[in-house]
Amino acid sequence: MSQLPTQYLKEMKQSMLAYQDIRRDVIKQSGHALHQAKKSIFALHRADTETARTHLHAAEEILSSLIRTHKKTPEFQQEGSFRAAVEEFVEATLFMQCVSGKPLKKITSIPVPDDVYVAGLADVPGELYRYTLSQGTEHNVPEVLKQADLIYCIVGVQTPGKYLSARPATLAEMVRLTQHLPQKKIKNDQKQSKAIKN
Repeated sequence: MSQLPTQYLKEMKQSMLAYQDIRRDVIKQSGHALHQAKKSIFALHRADTETARTHLHAAEEILSSLIRTHKKTPEFQQEGSFRAAVEEFVEATLFMQCVSGKPLKKITSIPVPDDVYVAGLADVPGELYRYTLSQGTEHNVPEVLKQADLIYCIVGVQTPGKYLSARPATLAEMVRLTQHLPQKKIKNDQKQSKAIKN
């Protein structure tokens, strides 16, 4: 007579095989959702807000569908592929809020774990940096200053250490504090040009 819990192991095997089917579906659909969120970000960089909204909505629908379809197996939401897709969705959503001039808000359309929200928020400054560069080429100074200020605020909020709760100065405040500091203008005459060449 076997000393192993045969029936229990059979049930475990069936459960694990069933979850593998769910996992494969989650990986596939999460990849689609992540791709849609990335396309939304790319569209925002092209100043195509309408297309960005379309892709963002598509990503949200895919993620919501996964949650509905596999509601009896909520542990799938811990899969790395799903969390990566949600993080990209968070990043795209927050980036759109920034570009649209709206305050950053909690995302309620799908469940977002706190650590995934923070990870998505941490990716936003990189997108804003690229966005401000494109705005700078268009000489859109007010937009550059506004988004640069937001970058500084986000980075400041995430600064580790004992000053985590301290909000750093905004860009406007830094300009006001430094604009009266002594400055020396470098003359670009021929001698300096020759010295640089040599």
